[in-house]
Amino acid sequence: MSGRTMRARERGFVLGAVAVSSIVFSIAAFTALTVALSGRRQSGLFHEQRLRARDAAEAGLVWAAQKLQADPSFSSEAGNVDVTVDGVEVDVVVPPCAQNPCEPRNIAIQAKARY
Repeated sequence: MSGRTMRARERGFVLGAVAVSSIVFSIAAFTALTVALSGRRQSGLFHEQRLRARDAAEAGLVWAAQKLQADPSFSSEAGNVDVTVDGVEVDVVVPPCAQNPCEPRNIAIQAKARY
């Protein structure tokens, strides 16, 4: 074989190796990008759910404050009061009044949202 034929074969091998490695690296980069974007999307959904839950819990607190304003003796001593706000369930806890008759009171109302 002449030296010229051998060089042509070497060039062909190098060209093929470069093409295959380019394809492999492109697939790896695409996979890494897809995984990164998927994680970011899931993180965004989790953040959105937490915001909805917090907003619903705040709405539950406002609801309880309005109930207490209308009826100072209102409490949830029979159990937690379940309120649904924007599809999110909220448990509202209003402690009972310590005095009879109940007067406006400074109490700790609790609201917990489940999402």
